[in-house]
Amino acid sequence: MLLTAAATATQPAEFYSVTGDDSFRIGAQTASHTTYAGTERLALAKHDDATRYTVDARYTRTDVDGIDAAQARFVQDLTKSGFLDRIDDDPDQLTVLNQPFAIQLDLPTLHDLAHLRSQVPFEANAPIAGGLLHGTLQYGGSGPVDGVPCIGVRFEAVGDVHGGLPDHPEIAIDGAMHMGGTAYYTQKTALLAALTVRLTIDGTLRDRKDLTPVHIVYARTIRADNTLRGSWAAL
Repeated sequence: MLLTAAATATQPAEFYSVTGDDSFRIGAQTASHTTYAGTERLALAKHDDATRYTVDARYTRTDVDGIDAAQARFVQDLTKSGFLDRIDDDPDQLTVLNQPFAIQLDLPTLHDLAHLRSQVPFEANAPIAGGLLHGTLQYGGSGPVDGVPCIGVRFEAVGDVHGGLPDHPEIAIDGAMHMGGTAYYTQKTALLAALTVRLTIDGTLRDRKDLTPVHIVYARTIRADNTLRGSWAAL
């Protein structure tokens, strides 16, 4: 995760809308294109000496074979040593806990971000593809998300990728990654309210003598939307 810090207060459930778009292109043909759309519920509770974050998601997956309903679940604890993943049943990486930014910051960190006026370097593991990303963070402005005042953080990062992708081991490539996007945290609780992230991978197939080009794009948009509370309560 790009940003991790301590949060202490147990908070009521939050609700988010989520969309995603994944594409794989090998050579001049599109190997696959999948889109996602759904909603998710984030619950917070004290668990032993940790704060436990639990996300349940319901969404549709659309590809060349049609539309399928799917569910995901991710459980993460915030301990004195940082965030620890407990359950990762999120194969499409759509939950708000399974993203490159931490779900919650402490208020001093958020205050620092609000007054950040220069670029700050960072290193992080790349989501989905693996490998190390090197980039910069900078202040991304402020404004409301779902009617709640928020502070934004923009990020850009690049890195190399070599070998098979975790979800597609049959695609072994040599290439480069670029990741960019913006995260917004609420000013009052420092909880992640919105995130847009796009990861692009360009390279060549390692096992192809003709150096077939590969272009892969993963995109996710997650945004707080507490008008969804009623629809979840009805189920």
